[in-house]
Amino acid sequence: MNKSSIKEYVWDFIICFAACVIFSIGVNVFVIPNDLVQGGLMGIAIIINKIFPFLKTGVVTFIMNIPLFVLSWKKIGGSFIIKSFVVTTMLSICLDLFNFFPAYKGDSIIVSLSGGVLSGISLALIFIRGATTGGTDIFAKLIRIRFPNITLGKIILFFDFLVISISAIISKNIETALYSLILIFVSTYCIDYFIYGASHSKALMIVTSKYDEISSQITNEMNRGLTLVPVEGGYTGEKKKMIVCAVRGNEVVKLSQIIRKTDTNAFTIISDAGEIIGLGFKKRD
Repeated sequence: MNKSSIKEYVWDFIICFAACVIFSIGVNVFVIPNDLVQGGLMGIAIIINKIFPFLKTGVVTFIMNIPLFVLSWKKIGGSFIIKSFVVTTMLSICLDLFNFFPAYKGDSIIVSLSGGVLSGISLALIFIRGATTGGTDIFAKLIRIRFPNITLGKIILFFDFLVISISAIISKNIETALYSLILIFVSTYCIDYFIYGASHSKALMIVTSKYDEISSQITNEMNRGLTLVPVEGGYTGEKKKMIVCAVRGNEVVKLSQIIRKTDTNAFTIISDAGEIIGLGFKKRD
């Protein structure tokens, strides 16, 4: 492992740890004290903690994730699962460790917005670094192996709605369930905004000496077209090729992972594409 790879892993750890702290503060300050729930396994852990207060939210979250990681290691494997397991462990610890901040019990809209923003920002940072917090993200990937025609978003949305419905039934409070939906909506919006920006389509210019490997993965794994443009470094004089391609917003993270995994020295420019016309995007009039 070279120095640049080690540096990348160190930054992954630092940023993901900071994101776990932010997420934990949001949950302990806004979500739990106001009887709201997050989506997925985190939401189930919060519900269990309400019924059995001696069972800590972080501990329950970690225990529920273990079977998913065992299955995903057999089915998916790779650095993604290892990194996600590390992040899930950090988050579980932070949830129980950073519970000393004073709880905010005020306007429900402020609670939903604040909790959603903190959740969205922290999860976006984790996703950008090529990991997840386990839970329904991992479960959705496992389901897609069996049913590839179902999108990740639909699976996650289904489980989030299921958890909130269970919470409403147990607490017999529809109002808190509705505020939980607002929290999840705000969180999802923040994730999309911080990862993909305001535009839904992106144009990428990737300067790399490993253009053959990256190009192959873009065409085979992402089913996207691209253009290779010969370029020359102004300082080094080194001849390379620049990959020019357009992707949808939800494909940016996948492409970034491919680039980082293949060539840590690649130079990438990601810009908004107001409108893309052509195969795989908008049809010509």
